[in-house]
Amino acid sequence: MPSPPPQKEHFTTKTPSPPSYAVSKTKESHKMIEKKYRNRLNGYFGRLFAAVTKSLPKEEVDGKLFDRRVSKGRVLILAVEHIRALEMQCESLEKERKSLLADIEKLRGNRGGKANYVARR
Repeated sequence: MPSPPPQKEHFTTKTPSPPSYAVSKTKESHKMIEKKYRNRLNGYFGRLFAAVTKSLPKEEVDGKLFDRRVSKGRVLILAVEHIRALEMQCESLEKERKSLLADIEKLRGNRGGKANYVARR
């Protein structure tokens, strides 16, 4: 009787897993990094909230006296609204500046071209 063919050896290229203490140390390190990241991000949201609500009457934030526990989404909405209001104010001031410059030019024209005449308080 013929002998059975030889069995092929199966080798795995899988790397050995690190010891359990190394895995837990890596997890703890990652947790600390994530915690620092969250704390820093929450700090930035807090600063943004303080900056945005500083110029608002307290009743305007959610229609009541604002609570420090405002969602991050609400903080972003308030920031966008605040930025839009500042942009509109900037546009209005720019129009007013241009109008005042035009008035100055008219006054200079009525004064016989004296370029250095500007009304002072």
